Amino acid sequence: MNQDKISIILPIYQDETAITRCMQSILSQTYETFELFLVEVEGGENASKLCREYAKKDNRVCLLASSYQSIGAARNAGLQAAKGRWVMFLDGTDYLAADYLMNMYSQRVQTDAELIISNFYYVKREFQCAYDNKVNHKITRDTYLSRLMKDPCHCYFEVLWNKMYDLKLIEEHSIKFPDKVAWGEDFIFNMQYLAYVKNIYILDQAGCYYVSQDRTAGLKKEWALIDSLNQRNYMYAAYKTLFWRLQLFDTHKKKIEMYMLRYAALEFAGILFPFSFKSWCLIRKKCLQDNQLNTIRNRLWVMTQGVKLRCFPNCNIQK
Repeated sequence: MNQDKISIILPIYQDETAITRCMQSILSQTYETFELFLVEVEGGENASKLCREYAKKDNRVCLLASSYQSIGAARNAGLQAAKGRWVMFLDGTDYLAADYLMNMYSQRVQTDAELIISNFYYVKREFQCAYDNKVNHKITRDTYLSRLMKDPCHCYFEVLWNKMYDLKLIEEHSIKFPDKVAWGEDFIFNMQYLAYVKNIYILDQAGCYYVSQDRTAGLKKEWALIDSLNQRNYMYAAYKTLFWRLQLFDTHKKKIEMYMLRYAALEFAGILFPFSFKSWCLIRKKCLQDNQLNTIRNRLWVMTQGVKLRCFPNCNIQK
């Protein structure tokens, strides 16, 4: 059976130790028909030598060494170079089970879905399955959007590395990553892509290991809050735009507008107050079960008192 080529795009900005584990997991895949683009991001020069060695040893590996200034720009460069039928995106700190590509591709062969999504492991001190799918199944885009609205800030929906995309669809609609945002470019890309998807296949197997990272390390707490809100504002705009395009915004307006408030109530608490991972999950669950808009507004006011909010000016938060 002829196998379609999968293009894998991996921005290089981590240290050599993380990259080595990630690279070894990719090159050990049982599904061997792939091309791997290592795209150098500014600041990732230390790992470039190692990546060149991989490229010399394996002709499936290609190094794009132009020191792109953002991860979004690096991923766009990878998309431009990609020649596969399907495309996947990874981060250098993550790693894969040996049969991950095979499982993702097999489901695509059996269905007409334009997006394949797998379960994954959240790695922080111990392995923990981060999203619980009981069975493999195909759903429509509208069903997926209804799940998205229940918890839009969950990384299952936000990220790239648990998904396989149709490269032809991306090229046909000129879908690109924003290259001016510090983070959140993955969610914005996903919102653009979903506008053109009809069917999605959900894979219950977890084959990707996501290694938790602290985005706010080294930042002052108050500036971390402001930066975080600014980035989320870009993401929220993409989220709303998707529903506008599909003419679903008016129908789901209240649920959609909960995005920033839910995010802020969760993220601010995590930055301002140190919680264990277990405690954080319990807090998240409680916040997401509370659908009373005024309650969340009040929490947001308490947690952000004294911090200048330079985002979502249309959200009138009062004490």
